[in-house]
Amino acid sequence: MEKIIVLDSSTIISLSVNCLLHSLSQLKERTGVNFLIPPWVEDETVKTAVNSIRFRLEGIRIINEIGRNTIQVMGNRIVRNDAINILNLANNMFYAWNSPLRIIQKGEAEVLALCKFVGGSYIGCDEKTMRLIIENPENMRRILESKLHTEVIVNRKNLARFREIANGINVLRSADIVAIAFDMGVFDDYLSSCKDYLETSRSDFVKGFLWALRYSGCSISESEINDYIKYLVGR
Repeated sequence: MEKIIVLDSSTIISLSVNCLLHSLSQLKERTGVNFLIPPWVEDETVKTAVNSIRFRLEGIRIINEIGRNTIQVMGNRIVRNDAINILNLANNMFYAWNSPLRIIQKGEAEVLALCKFVGGSYIGCDEKTMRLIIENPENMRRILESKLHTEVIVNRKNLARFREIANGINVLRSADIVAIAFDMGVFDDYLSSCKDYLETSRSDFVKGFLWALRYSGCSISESEINDYIKYLVGR
């Protein structure tokens, strides 16, 4: 497994909402992977959350994992400046009605900047937009046109500069991370302890956490969920 994964707010929140943050500590213990977040993501997932009654518990869960060193906060002036550059490029890449479309947030930009700074090749992001502009920007343009019902123009210069920065970066979603954890046996004890109370099969459990993550904002399709069930359980 990749030794560095830089996590975006969307992934951390999906895991926290579904009480799956503990899978990160188990993965770190078993593989030595380091989970990093930049300061802007810390602001979004912790500082903003604890000031909200609705999201305070989620923020406390994340603080706990930071305190346990499961998740490490890392950033500096170089990363911040690179993030601002990435944010400007991405948000001036697609135009509709002669105006640039804001498609990513500052936390996502800082995740990519930090990943490049530490020499990593994986980021954790549940948002479809970030994944598409890294993997398939032309498809992103078509989606925007369908959503906005107008022609979307691409600034090819900014797109080329962004793709140069994002070259070699792969995107993992919360569903991918938890699926890896499941495949490595992280949930075996959990399933064993449930067997006397619930007649739950391994496929039901996989289906349960994948659909829960999807409903929490993870961009995973129904066909991908079915493929994961076949891969993790049907082998």
